[in-house]
Amino acid sequence: MGGLRSGYDWHPSSALIGIAIDLDWMPATAARSLTTRYLSYAASFTTTQSITSHWLVTLRPRIGIRAGRSLAYATGGIAVDESRYSSTFTDRAYAALEHTVTPPRTKGWIAGGGVERSLVRKWTWNAEYLFLNLPPTSMTGSVTQRYGAAGVLLRDSVELRRHVVRVGVDYHFSSKQ
Repeated sequence: MGGLRSGYDWHPSSALIGIAIDLDWMPATAARSLTTRYLSYAASFTTTQSITSHWLVTLRPRIGIRAGRSLAYATGGIAVDESRYSSTFTDRAYAALEHTVTPPRTKGWIAGGGVERSLVRKWTWNAEYLFLNLPPTSMTGSVTQRYGAAGVLLRDSVELRRHVVRVGVDYHFSSKQ
């Protein structure tokens, strides 16, 4: 995961009030395939599921407190993620096939906290934990088959949650840090 963060912080006394926007590149792909037998028929079917993710954008207010050269803060806000889930069902006994794909963009929320510490003038390092929660996405696909009964509908759903831990280096354009 890599990205850019921009924002504005206001420091009344030792407090922090700010806002941050992130654009993160997250190339991630996971897939699994399962072949099993029907309970009522001596044939098998295969279900293949995959999920891919490319980027994440967040807009988050930040509140915190400064102690010397260190800063601790809490943050939370909206998140837009580009994750795509797909599922394929295959059954060779009935020559059946079904394939579904979710819409690519999902909006949800993100929350967490972090610490920053001054390195040298205008430069800080930071460590941050964020929990990303996107709403469940579901879709229905129609099974097409050549043999047996009429096609059926399969309903797939996926819940997208991520735990994000990241570290970074920040440059501050203002004269204060």
